[in-house]
Amino acid sequence: MNTSSVAKQLGVSSSTVKRWVKQLKLNLEKNDMGHFTYQQEDIDLLMTYKEQQNEALLVYNEIAAGKDYLRRGSVHTSIVDENTVLLNRIKCLESIIQSKADQVVEYQILQHRREMEEMQATLEKLEERIRLLETQQVPPSSLITPSEQPINIKPRRKKKQSILQSVFRSSTQHSS
Repeated sequence: MNTSSVAKQLGVSSSTVKRWVKQLKLNLEKNDMGHFTYQQEDIDLLMTYKEQQNEALLVYNEIAAGKDYLRRGSVHTSIVDENTVLLNRIKCLESIIQSKADQVVEYQILQHRREMEEMQATLEKLEERIRLLETQQVPPSSLITPSEQPINIKPRRKKKQSILQSVFRSSTQHSS
């Protein structure tokens, strides 16, 4: 699925989808033209992210509305009401944080699964390559035995020592 069809499905613009992909650091495949291709799990993750964005916006609007209410100079009927409002906001924020934490874990699990699938595919390729190499292996009867191998051993030539080297060697040997 391409970016524009995902954007239509989510009800947002293509640039929003691209921005979310960048923010979430999604590792998407690209087609021959360099455009993202989306799997269903990517779309589900983007849908969850959109829902979180909407929840955060609602909380923000609720908090902002509360601030406007206090700015106008209205007096709350009691401290208990203020505490209840604050507790409800805290609960809402905690649920958003929990939801975000769950989504992060879900995303990490998806990434680990992708990595494991890639490693599994690599292992399968390596196993196939080993099987191929084993079938192409030369039978032991055609190998040359060690006695039949020609041996070319050239004796090492002694390096010529300069007069200074021999003098210094002999003096260091006497001093030790």
